[in-house]
This record gives sequence, structure tokens and C-alpha cells, in this order.
Amino acid sequence: MRSLRLTRRGTGFLVVAGVAFVAAPAASLPVLQRVTGLMTGLLVLAVAFVLATQPRTHVRRVVSPPSLRPGTPSRVTVVLRNLGRLPSASARWRDALPSAVVGDAEGRLPGIGGGDEVEVEHVVHGVRRGRHAIGPLLLEVEDPFGLVVRRRTVGEPSEVTVLPRVVDLHDGGPPVPEREGAVRPDPRPAGVGPDDVVARTYQPGDALKRVHWKATAHRGELMVRQEEQESDSHVTVVLDTDAFSLGTARDGHGRWEVSTDLEWLVCAAASLTNHLAHRGHDLTVTALDGFERRLGEQGDQVEDVLVDLAVLEPQVAPELVDPTRGGVGPGTSVVLLLGSIEPDRARDWVGSLEDADVVVLAARSSRPEALTVLDAAGWSVRTYGSGDGVADVWGGLPSGGRRAAT
Repeated sequence: MRSLRLTRRGTGFLVVAGVAFVAAPAASLPVLQRVTGLMTGLLVLAVAFVLATQPRTHVRRVVSPPSLRPGTPSRVTVVLRNLGRLPSASARWRDALPSAVVGDAEGRLPGIGGGDEVEVEHVVHGVRRGRHAIGPLLLEVEDPFGLVVRRRTVGEPSEVTVLPRVVDLHDGGPPVPEREGAVRPDPRPAGVGPDDVVARTYQPGDALKRVHWKATAHRGELMVRQEEQESDSHVTVVLDTDAFSLGTARDGHGRWEVSTDLEWLVCAAASLTNHLAHRGHDLTVTALDGFERRLGEQGDQVEDVLVDLAVLEPQVAPELVDPTRGGVGPGTSVVLLLGSIEPDRARDWVGSLEDADVVVLAARSSRPEALTVLDAAGWSVRTYGSGDGVADVWGGLPSGGRRAAT
């Protein structure tokens, strides 16, 4: 985009020149004609100056770090190269910033010799997750007399990713498998019989289908089956992206309206990923939009998950997580992050993850009947509001039991 316009001073010059041109013959003052010629000549020179001193310019941007973390500044280095032979004049510059990125992205650019290049820098902060464009660069060149200014945009925008907010999760919350292949501690009671299983005392929340009737008869108290196995410390985080449960829809321009529940859940998923990965757990993070990341030895990194979460959008009636994906199976530890849940959807989740040990964070606007379905499955359930702190909600889950009051 290029534009050429008069400044206020240039407009004044033009008005005075016009008045002098009209008044000269009327007042029989030839000197006014000379004034008109002088002012008009200065305006022509000013236009020629700004046209001649803006040759072709190549723009390159380097953002460090390339992904913007909320609360952490990133430095943007803009490299401008003069592709012409003539030097360019000094100019004002301004880098266009989207509403999701803030910063002081303007300044004074020195003149650039033919074939030379110069660098300018500015600092930006990301305020809303997503993929956004910085640029193009706007240059404003003014003639030495301040009569004419030429504006033009140079270079292409540069894409940056603003990562979701990550909060520290302190010790506490629900139990997760121990690292280094810790064996589950339940001992095999005497007189269980030939079945190659471990039986333990029934605890509230245990599924009735796991009752070990032979051990129950032998011990005189309700016992449940528990195969003796090593824990691989694997945790699966599942993020709900159903547009209906997140209370959002597309606007007239086809863009998704902001969902406060989705933003809360994305922050929770990012924080849990960071928390569990840095404690040595193998981790799978998956969402109903189809993305899946496996963290662990020779796997993806936390940064990869954060980039996926940064661009996560709602989905219309997505399929539930496939129990055969993401390591979800019998005995798997699952953290299920839900929006506002309905009873039918809750029953679908229970059927999909019936053999897993599940912790649920669900929106406080969920139907009470739906929460009852999740609780009846023996899952630890806690509700949240968009104004609640993720660390407070997570820390409020029980550290030694399977259930939580909502």
C-alpha cells in the first residue's frame, strides 16, 4: 500500500500559493506571482524527494523466542535491506500488531545506503493464544521542508504463535502412578485360591464387577480383584472440544465466538502437561479435534503440546476419544477435561473410559444428573467456573481417594 499526501504545512503552502495566484492580477502585484511560483516549486521538489528516496526494500523478521508465552517478552528484530542503488531517506516505521499481541512497535529508521541493510528492534507480549500475524511494516518518509509525507507498507507479515497460559500446580491433587515401575502395594491374601489375581478390601467407588466373590467368602468381607502389575507412570489427558458443551458457535464471519470454558480448559491442559511431564511421567495429551501428542522418552516435548493447544478450536459434535488410542485402557490414569456436560454425554464418556481410573474437571454449569453419572462410575469429579484458578481446582481434588465433592 502506498499513499502520498500533504502535511498541514504543505496544505497551508498550497492554499497560500492559490490565493497569491488569484490575487496577483487583481491587485496588480507581480511579486505575488513569484510567491506562487516559489511555493509551487517547493511542493514539487518535496514530492520528488519522497518519491526518489524510497527505493525497493526487502524486510525480514526474526522473533526470539519464536513462540510467545503470556507474561514473557519476545524480541522482534526487523532487518531492512535497500535493494536499490540510491540511498533511502530517514523514515518513521511502525510494525502492525494484531489485537492478541501488544508492544511498542514503532520508531525512527535511519537512512539506508544502496545495497546496505539496517536492523530495528521492538518487544512484544502475547495476550491471547492462537496463531497471529505481525506486520507488514509501515514506512513514512517526509521531505526536509515538512510539506509532503509518503506512506507505504513493505514486506510480508510474519506469523507467530501465542502459547496458552501455564500456571504452576503445587503438590496435591489426585494420585498418579509412581515413576520407575513401582508395584501396586496390595498384597495377595491367604486362601484366595488358584486364581492368579490380587484381591484387596473393597473401597467406595470400586466397580461391583470387580468383586472377588471367592475371596469375599473366605475373608468374610467384600473383596475386589486387582491384578498385580507394574505401573508405567503413564497418564492420559483428554480435552473436550465439543462446541455445544463449550457454549460457543460461529459468528457471522465464520469465526468461533470466545468460549471462557474452552480457554479455562486449555490453560488446565497446558498446566497439567507441564506439571506431569516435569515430574517424569510418560504422558499422552489428546483432544476431540484429533490431535494427539505422546510425551516421554524419544517422544514429543511440552512445547509441541503447547503449540497444538494454542491453535485448538471447538468442533461440532466430535467423536469421543477412542479407547484404543492414546494408551487408554484398563487401569489407565485419565484426566478428563470437560465443558458443560449433559447426562447422555456423561454416559457416553463412562462407556468409552469404563476401564480407566478417571479424574474429571467439568464446568459448574453441567447438569447435576450428568455429574451424578460420572460420580456413580467411581470417578473423582470436581467442577470449575471460568473465574476459578486452575491450581486451586486441581489442588482441591483428593490426594488419597477417588472421589471429590463438587
